[in-house]
Amino acid sequence: FELPWIGIEEGPGEPFGLVSLDAYEALANELLNYTAEHLSTVAMAKYILDTHNMPTHSTKVLFLPCMAIDNFPSYLTASVFHGLVSLLGDSVIDVPEYEYAYQLRDPSEEEHVKGNLWGQGYTLGFKLPRRPHLNRKNISQRIRQNEFDLIVFARMSPYEPCNFWYDYG
Repeated sequence: FELPWIGIEEGPGEPFGLVSLDAYEALANELLNYTAEHLSTVAMAKYILDTHNMPTHSTKVLFLPCMAIDNFPSYLTASVFHGLVSLLGDSVIDVPEYEYAYQLRDPSEEEHVKGNLWGQGYTLGFKLPRRPHLNRKNISQRIRQNEFDLIVFARMSPYEPCNFWYDYG
């Protein structure tokens, strides 16, 4: 698509002639459609899988999230996880359970938990339904048995030191 302005290198510029409201609405719709198709968490997950030549219907993923120690969860980590789970469902196993992504166990804790987080989990925090039925045990053995097609080590920033304390079995 092409923006309907000239001189945008030095500011918003001037519209070409008389651009109608319909033209602006068409551009806005085009931008929204592009965003929905290419910039969603699911689109990001598809891109990651496509980059690794993995199918979007049968890939089994082990997601190892790093836990932020400074109440500043990584938006990139949350985006990738949300997209993978939205696309692949229970084929994505997070170990340890990525608490930031799931709905709170006790809704009465919402104000306390969110109030202590940068951004309060506004976009992706605490959105996914919990998945207690997932088997998060014997991960080391399952890795050695090649159970997973993709392992995502989700250290996305220096604020996630990844001091893994989890017993992987």
